[in-house]
Amino acid sequence: MHQPDRLIRRPEVRQITGLTNSVIDRAVKAGTFPRPVPLLPDERCRAVGWSFLAVQQWVADRLASGKEAA
Repeated sequence: MHQPDRLIRRPEVRQITGLTNSVIDRAVKAGTFPRPVPLLPDERCRAVGWSFLAVQQWVADRLASGKEAA
């Protein structure tokens, strides 16, 4: 069943991935974790969210690569 995408905030990203804020930030900067998107077009607003499906896919990719290494 196809699940619709939605934006999730940092606490949910941490809960899903088990990563800390600093690890998420480093991974985004390194290009190894999905980039957040601004929640508002206003440049002064720093609120961001992540694609739920992109984060889920990132987790699935980590699980798959772990199984391949085992």
